[in-house]
This record gives sequence, C-alpha cells and structure tokens, in this order.
Amino acid sequence: MAYLDNYVKARNASLREQHSLLRGRKRQHVIQEVMDVLDDWRLSRWQHEGEARAGVRSALCMSGHGWQSSDTEAATIIDTALRRLGSGDRPTWIEGQNEYRDLRIACADCGNRLSALRLAGGELFCSPLCEENAARYRPQIARYAKRLAYSKAWYTVWKATAPERCCEGCGAKYRSPFPGQHFCSYDCAHKAQRNPERHRQCSHCEKPFVCRQSRGRKQKYCSVECRIAAWGVQQYECSVCSNPFEAKHPAHCCSQKCRNKHANEERKRNAPEVPCEICGSVFKSHRGASTCSRSCRSELRSRTIAAKQVSAFILIFPQPLTAVVFDGWFRRAA
Repeated sequence: MAYLDNYVKARNASLREQHSLLRGRKRQHVIQEVMDVLDDWRLSRWQHEGEARAGVRSALCMSGHGWQSSDTEAATIIDTALRRLGSGDRPTWIEGQNEYRDLRIACADCGNRLSALRLAGGELFCSPLCEENAARYRPQIARYAKRLAYSKAWYTVWKATAPERCCEGCGAKYRSPFPGQHFCSYDCAHKAQRNPERHRQCSHCEKPFVCRQSRGRKQKYCSVECRIAAWGVQQYECSVCSNPFEAKHPAHCCSQKCRNKHANEERKRNAPEVPCEICGSVFKSHRGASTCSRSCRSELRSRTIAAKQVSAFILIFPQPLTAVVFDGWFRRAA
C-alpha cells in the first residue's frame, strides 16, 4: 500500500507538471522572483501572499490563459515559493485577530518605552499623537506595499510569458511585455537617441565638443572664452563726428553722446508731415509737435489761456430766469 501511495503521489505530481502553464527555467525564474517579493515582509510572513497571487493570476490572464487555470497556477507558484522560504505553519484564526498580540514594551510608532499604565491596558502607542499618526499614515504605507507586491509579481510573470525579440541596438535577445519597446536596456536606447550632428569642432580652438543649444541655433564655439577670443577688435568710423574707434561688434557711433545725437537725427528724418494748427503750413512733426515754429507755438499757448479764462467766468444756470422763478425766490425769502 505504501508503494501504491507513493506511485499515486508521483503520478499526480507529474500530471500537475504537465498541465502547468509555466515550465522549465521560466517557471523557476518566476518562483525565484516571487520569493523575493514574499520575503520582503514586515508584519507577517504571509503579508504579500494575496497581492502576489493576484498579480501572477492577472499576468497569466493577460497572456491568454483562462481565469481558473491562471488562478490554480498562481496558487501553485505561491505555495512553492512559501515552502522554499520556510514560512512554516500558518497562524490560527484567533492568532490573526487584533485581540491576539504579543506584549510590547515600546511604542509601535515612535519606539519610546510605554508607561506601566499603558502596558497594563495592552496599548500599543505611548500617546494620542502616535495613535493619530499611525492611523493617518499606516494605511497609506500598507496600500503602497500591497500595490508594490502586486505589480512586481504581475510584471515578472507577464515578462516571462512574452515572446522573445531582438534588440535594435545590439541585436541581443530579450523579453518584454510592452509592444513599443525596441531596445533591451537603457544603454542601447540612449545610444540610439544620440544625434551625430551635435558633435562639432570649435571654430576657434578646433577642439571637438557636444552642442548644447537647441531650436535650430548653430553653436560654433566650445566655451565662452573661445567665443570672446574669436570676436576680435575691429576699426570703425563714427557716423556723427567721423572719429575712428575700436569695437568688437559692428557699431556706428563712438560714444553715448554721438549715439543720442544720431538717434535724434533719425527721429527727425523719419518724422511724419502734418499741418500747423495756427498757420496751416505743412511741416515734419518731431516728438508729436502740433505747430511749425516758436511764434505759432506762442500763439497757440495764448489762445489756450484765453479760452480757459473766458470759460471760468461763464455762469451756468440749471433753468432760465423767468417771472415764475423770481416769484419762487421772493416767496421763500418771505
């Protein structure tokens, strides 16, 4: 009977191996990766079991397998990983409840020693502040840990079930679940993105450099020192006083005084032609002038002052002075 029992167990094991969705080295690789996920626990050895099983099952379903077969395969992989980790027997139901906990002498949040009163009450925190802090941040940390375990297990299985492809950079074989991935590593991707036109030669020192400018600008020099040295000093003649001067850039004037005079002449030359408000003659209006000469400007100022004086003595009555208005005044005065 013992021989028959061993035979049945061996046959069932071989049948499970034949019907497994992942086999050989691929299966061993997935189990090893899942072991790394399950071994990163803080509260319990079975802390990430549910998330890892869900991730493996989801990846197998996305690879084209049925839900039931994917769930069975995920359970088998998780059990194998836990057995290899030596997790031991699972805790009982009562051991998994909040009421069942080991005695602690330090705060579960800050690590300070608990008082005798709190130890007697079986409390986990030393103050209400630590309780509030744990209630606020621990759920977020737990959700992040669960999501991380799920995504690691899901990506491991999805990558293992993806077909092999050739890297467009180095030609090596690799697996990737993403159809838009064309390279096996970041190094190959970075090499393919390099632009040979960015490698240039400095126009001054003739040393090779990498162009950092964009938007179609052409960088000629490798540094600011080479750019300044390549400019040089040239001789120019001032367009106002005709004196010679030196400059690194093309210039027309030798000083700020000549530049102001040159700008004033340019404004006069480009001024529009308008009629004078006094004599009506056409002239070039410089800086918004409305008269052609000083005499016309004085006449315009005199007319403006006279108009203001006349308007100051004008009395504006709200209604005409009639007999009815005068009678009303006399009646109110009496």
